[in-house]
Amino acid sequence: MRAVIFSDEKKLDNLDIDNNLPDEKGIVLSVIASGICGTDLHIIEGEGNLCGNVILGHEFYGSIDKIEAGSKVQCLNGNVEVGDFVTVVPGIICNECTYCNSLPLNENYCLNRSVFGLNMRDAKSNIVYGGNMEQIFIPEKFYLYKVPKSWPLGLATLLEPVSVAVKTVKRTLKYVENIKNRSLTAVIFGLGTLGFFIGTKLRKCGVKVIGIDPEKSRRDRALRNGIEDVFSYEEMTEEFYKKYCKNSWNGIEADMVFEAVGKPDVFAYALHFARKGGVVMEVGNFLFSGNAEISPNLICNRELIIVGSVLADANSYFEAEEILEEFVDKSSEVICNYEVDEYEQAFRSALSRTEGLKSNLIF
Repeated sequence: MRAVIFSDEKKLDNLDIDNNLPDEKGIVLSVIASGICGTDLHIIEGEGNLCGNVILGHEFYGSIDKIEAGSKVQCLNGNVEVGDFVTVVPGIICNECTYCNSLPLNENYCLNRSVFGLNMRDAKSNIVYGGNMEQIFIPEKFYLYKVPKSWPLGLATLLEPVSVAVKTVKRTLKYVENIKNRSLTAVIFGLGTLGFFIGTKLRKCGVKVIGIDPEKSRRDRALRNGIEDVFSYEEMTEEFYKKYCKNSWNGIEADMVFEAVGKPDVFAYALHFARKGGVVMEVGNFLFSGNAEISPNLICNRELIIVGSVLADANSYFEAEEILEEFVDKSSEVICNYEVDEYEQAFRSALSRTEGLKSNLIF
């Protein structure tokens, strides 16, 4: 069975591995496509301290090959049968820790969360299993979500990251519900996968959005898909921003600022773009990437609300599907597919951030 493995030697290899499926209840999934996430890129660059051989991939979908006898398969949007296309909500909670018992709706707080591509280690092979493999076993305790077979190849890998974007926006909007007599405004730093779909969700909510990104291709894509204005970092100086706010936004800074780059210096800079009482959302910075030097005085005087959001909740997949329906006829805007033999090119594409928003491995 083919699998792309991040090895003990800290390099990627396309290898044949034994297909030792466990004798448990669940499903056997033939992987169709697996997306390369920013977290995967951080891992191969040495962050995250993962040990041993790791098959990355938590944004994947496939065709159900087998449903083990007696399995209580949990599918969010209907019953499943062999041959159905499904994606997997990639993490599950332990149902035992203090957070699971006291805050059961906040699944991402779980102290012992198990995630494909990060810590689902097989005891026999000592390999962490993820979606970058031809066939994978999904224990029955994981949630599935049925994928339309009519969708273009690879589009469904975006269900997980778009779910993250949906949850992020909903979490942020709670802090600005009291605004009256004007439209809400937002600035997004970074127009990669998360930033782009945060903008898409905000647009559907009637929010006026500025996108900021150094890559012209990303700025152009955002403009083509409804983001109101886009700028490079060089263009968007604080002086220019003040003039923009005066001319376009009733003279005050943004209600919401989203830092979707994952860099500490960008987070520190982003604080200056929020109005008094505004929200600054740090999203998707799953692995440690350094510290930011910020001004407590700025936070205090503007009474800023600083919030984090990581991972998705299962219920956000329904809205993620609705958002992705918009891209069924223009999937090339958001995905770039590579055969598994082209895995090195796929990861280079993801690192370069100049091609499609999501680089996929096709199995």
